[in-house]
Amino acid sequence: MRTVAASLLLLPILAFGCSSEPKESSTPSGSDGDGTQKPTTFSFTPEGCDYAIEIAEGRGNDYAVDEGTLGDAPAPQRVRIGIGGTTEAGKPGYSDPSKMAAFVWETDVGTKATKVRLGPSPESFTEVHTGFSYALPGLVPVRVHQVHVCNGKPGETWYYQVGGGPEGAEVWGPTQSFTFAPAGGSKDTVTIGVSGDARDSHDVVWPLVQSRMKDAAPTLQVFTGDSIKLPHDYAANDYAAWLDGAWKSSPSSPGGDFALGNHPFYPIGGNHENLQAQWLSTFAFPGSGKYQGLFFSFDVGPIHVVLIDDGPVSSQMGARWPGAEEAILSFLEADLAKANERRASVPWIVAFHHKGALSTSNHGKDSDVKRMQTLLMPLWDKYEVTAVINGHDHNYERSAPATWSGSEPVVKDELSQGTTHIVCAGAGASGYGTGDGSEPWSLVRQRYGKETPYVGLYGLLSASPDKLTWKAYGLKPDGSKVADDDEIDTLEWTR
Repeated sequence: MRTVAASLLLLPILAFGCSSEPKESSTPSGSDGDGTQKPTTFSFTPEGCDYAIEIAEGRGNDYAVDEGTLGDAPAPQRVRIGIGGTTEAGKPGYSDPSKMAAFVWETDVGTKATKVRLGPSPESFTEVHTGFSYALPGLVPVRVHQVHVCNGKPGETWYYQVGGGPEGAEVWGPTQSFTFAPAGGSKDTVTIGVSGDARDSHDVVWPLVQSRMKDAAPTLQVFTGDSIKLPHDYAANDYAAWLDGAWKSSPSSPGGDFALGNHPFYPIGGNHENLQAQWLSTFAFPGSGKYQGLFFSFDVGPIHVVLIDDGPVSSQMGARWPGAEEAILSFLEADLAKANERRASVPWIVAFHHKGALSTSNHGKDSDVKRMQTLLMPLWDKYEVTAVINGHDHNYERSAPATWSGSEPVVKDELSQGTTHIVCAGAGASGYGTGDGSEPWSLVRQRYGKETPYVGLYGLLSASPDKLTWKAYGLKPDGSKVADDDEIDTLEWTR
């Protein structure tokens, strides 16, 4: 029932080199014996976790479980904290940011040491966890490392280093820290930092967005897609540039703490990632097998968070991703039904994906957006989803609470009667225009870019058991803190 009212050094991109062929070990797993790569699958069960990871064919090569070897450039780069787990609420291993974390980083392909050491203080590392690594598919030699842990406690702060190697010759990254989220259903207040569409300005606007995230210190971040310009065989370079942008997130001290290594960061893909294997292998995602990274959810304090890659839903990818649309819609149906049953303890349901169903900007009348209206809005109605937050159109827009009639959106008078749709895309992409307000559901619109004081946009979503608050900000180019920017919109739900 709805009951609501109104210290790392900045490292060069892929410093370990770029060539037309990946550097491989002499007879890598997944090779034909002559060094030629063939697609392989890989399975791994993290110690102490109630789930197994199965990486689908085509997402990696030369898999290794902490072989301990060091290559030419073993120093960990672009450390980020994500999450693993399963995607079915109520089942063992279901994603839980109050106790789970997945540490991800990159090295040259020859480095196969994959460990995390952690503890309660920078001077005391009391645990060591082991993980796995793989060479990314494509033409850029990059090895991605993952270590999953499941023994955290709500609100607990961990200090950690990633790396490893032979005893006495280990190479570790700088010491960083992060804090586990409050448990789902707790009465703690949580904050989610929201951004999307960084594709055109990895070196200016995206670092500014991350400087605001460092200042706001959210419980976690969500990114709604379009991290890079175009997917291609060298996309690992583009993803590296995007991740490196966060290293420059403090204009006053470039190369300071890597924001994504201090706050859990949960991205979902957009049309520019295009379900590319390199994208799906760049992060740790909940789920397993061929659909891993296309959908997942979790509870954090009083919010149930749902993320989907809407590519298969909006574009009917057909033979390339057979069954993906059905898998996403089936996941949503089951996940939202269970979330709706937990409204007493987790009252707010917020969904994130890339293409907004309600927009008056450039893509508002596109056929794929219209298709999502018919496929997704009925689900939001059925399970009384509080809000949906998107990117894709490079502006800011908020709708009135709305439902779907079967042919068009229907405006409702009260927040409790419909779902609020928010477009907040401006983490680096060039700005678009907005509509004229003739659509009855379009309440708030804000451009950025030319003839405005803003170079981008971002948002903060905060929740307690009795109140959910959304604030959107116009990003100013000469600031470094949230207080330097203008609050362009705010909305509050209460129960």
